Amino acid sequence: MDYTMTCESGTVVLVSAASADEAEAMWDELVEAGDAEPRIAGTTEAASDDEIEMCVAMGHDYR
Repeated sequence: MDYTMTCESGTVVLVSAASADEAEAMWDELVEAGDAEPRIAGTTEAASDDEIEMCVAMGHDYR
């Protein structure tokens, strides 16, 4: 399933994972490694088709 989450800068990113918890854990690992910016807690949700298209168009697709 695809999930969106919002980073501290306001950037919305698209992440693919089995659950929202897994998507957050994967993103947090990227942050710890210095490969991503921190997310805002509580912003992870299932992505709509429009959100998927927007993230792909903006290059914020981390699936």
